[in-house]
Parts: sequence; C-alpha cells; structure tokens
Amino acid sequence: MMPNFSRANNRCIPWWPLAGGLLARPKDQETARSSDPFLKGITESKEWKTYGIKIVDRVQELAKKKGVTMAQLATAWVLSNDGNSIYDVSNCSRRRGYCRTEFQEATR
Repeated sequence: MMPNFSRANNRCIPWWPLAGGLLARPKDQETARSSDPFLKGITESKEWKTYGIKIVDRVQELAKKKGVTMAQLATAWVLSNDGNSIYDVSNCSRRRGYCRTEFQEATR
C-alpha cells in the first residue's frame, strides 16, 4: 500500500503503528492493555499465530541487537518506509525515545 501512496505523491498515517503495543514489548509480557478485548482478538487469531508472533520476535531480536527499544525500532521502520504517524508523546520517556529514533534515522 505504501508504494501506491508514494507514486500518487500522497502520505499515509498508519492507524496503529505499534499495533496497540504489540510491537513495543515481548509477546509474553503482560500489561494493563493485554486484557483489552480488541487486542485479545488479535492475539488469539490464526494470523497472529501464523505471522504476528514471528514478527514480534524479530522486532525484539533486532531491537536488542541495535541497542534500542522495540517501540523505537518499529517507529524507525514506519518512518523509513515513508510513513508518518501519530504517537502518544504525553510521557516524557516516550518523547525522548521518539526523538532518539528520529535523530538516529536522520543521521544514518
């Protein structure tokens, strides 16, 4: 889909760039959001079991290798694929993390 947006000279804002937090933490880490019915539906789906778990494991592996958080790695991926997104930057540590991601992307 992103190449189509680029060819049409349009930008895209991914609706859920970190998949409700699923790309921001290891797959077996529980949070307050873990009990959300929508996320439960995703993690119990056939697609999640076929593809999602592998993707989250790979994000975790690459984030560890590069010394960044999983959220920073996923954010960098969105930004490097011509995606713009809206992130929750109300939390100071998140804001610093996203700025670090932006800086790393810009100086790569």
